[in-house]
Amino acid sequence: MDPRFVTPAQFAAGGEPGRRLRREASRGTFVRVRPGLYLPADDWQQFSARERHLAAIRALLARAGPHVVVSHASAGAVWGFPVLDEWPQRVQVIAHCRTTGKVTSRVVLHPSRLAVEVSIVRGVRCTSASRTAVDMGLAGGFLSALLAFDYALATGLVTRQELRDEIALRSGFRGIAAVRSALEIAHPGSKSAGESISKGQIHLLGFETPELQKKFTCPGGRTYYGDFWWKTVGQIGEFDGGQKYLDERMRGGRTMEQVLFDEKDRTDALLALPEVRNIVRWRYAVARNPTRLQEILLRAGIPLRDSRRR
Repeated sequence: MDPRFVTPAQFAAGGEPGRRLRREASRGTFVRVRPGLYLPADDWQQFSARERHLAAIRALLARAGPHVVVSHASAGAVWGFPVLDEWPQRVQVIAHCRTTGKVTSRVVLHPSRLAVEVSIVRGVRCTSASRTAVDMGLAGGFLSALLAFDYALATGLVTRQELRDEIALRSGFRGIAAVRSALEIAHPGSKSAGESISKGQIHLLGFETPELQKKFTCPGGRTYYGDFWWKTVGQIGEFDGGQKYLDERMRGGRTMEQVLFDEKDRTDALLALPEVRNIVRWRYAVARNPTRLQEILLRAGIPLRDSRRR
């Protein structure tokens, strides 16, 4: 994504005074991303939340010196990492020349106790993928770390050893224990942020560890995958994200009705297998609510780990 920024000087060069641009912004024709940098409102409205954050990053770097490096969740946006719930309101950066932090209305400047390895991703100076993932975990906690680790491993941006090495550099840092725990269960098999969050909550709630993306072969040779599989009780767990129904790109040219019919056929085929007793499903709101997820899984008969049995 390369936003088409407009400046007051450019507007004036077209024969209009600079204040006209500010007036148009107040009317909603343009959006001020940073002082002196605007985007057409039509472009802004079409941007996703991540794309808006990326626009804010590029606006900052357009006026910043080479000592500024995008970091934490902002670097995650550059690398394509998922984020827990929402992108930050402020751009997060590290500056080589500073040893203290600073927060303004638009920027969080993090101090760095470690040398910064700079990567250039689509023209943006940012922290390396491994450092970004660990920084996101330290800032956001266990689930944020797991989201970043699952994605980074699944896409091949990092290896598990690179994450271990990055974590080793943070010995004694606040929150490092949760980050280590997240790496223990991180797996490239998680196919979405919702699945990663669900897996993390299942672990934190003390349920038995399920097999991820279990392959089932049905009569006639049809093959399906279950997000979570508890063999001991014959239960499939499914994170039921709305994107597969609402996002045209994920529907693969099918109508929403056809997607629903196909999902019904899949469910019937799985339940017809002798080893499958039931399929339990939940949505994103449940995955983010451990109490509700716990109730659903206990009701479905999902066992707890021996150390957590009540």
